[in-house]
Amino acid sequence: MADAGRGCRLSDGRLVQPSLLSGLLAEHRAALSAGGARVFAPCGASVFCFSAKTARQICCLQPAHGSRVTAVCAGPRCSAKGCSEPLVSGSASGEVRVWDAKAAALLGSLDLQRPVYALRWPREDTVLVAVGEEDHAVRVCRIQVSELGAPALGSEVPLEAERGGAFDAAAGAGRRELCALPR
Repeated sequence: MADAGRGCRLSDGRLVQPSLLSGLLAEHRAALSAGGARVFAPCGASVFCFSAKTARQICCLQPAHGSRVTAVCAGPRCSAKGCSEPLVSGSASGEVRVWDAKAAALLGSLDLQRPVYALRWPREDTVLVAVGEEDHAVRVCRIQVSELGAPALGSEVPLEAERGGAFDAAAGAGRRELCALPR
């Protein structure tokens, strides 16, 4: 049901700003693969892969998450021949999955047991995950992905909330770590 140009009101009363990609209505933002050839759109418990050139569906990443996919993020581009094009997805139940975007294959997973709100891949070996807490606070976890098939929970990221655009986090040696969360 449309709500005066502000999005769609779902049956549970939530108002969402969905995006439309090749006929697929997605509640959460899609991600472009590092190579720019594929678009990954979360829809329900699945992540659909589309050609960026033709907008045709290529595949659906399998196995599906156990709950609604809330975020997807492409990893850094690999210039070596035959290397994977990493992608990470997160769900409302806290599942974080690492995929090979080229092969549409699951490489590894981790269960954070808290809803995933946003993902960012700022460095080759690190994924930042904004997760919800029971007291409605948001915590940013650092996931080590130096081995794509064995993601591991790292340290929590010191967090300063500033009014800003979409989730943005920078993590690096000697740099101030910052996260701006949507209002």
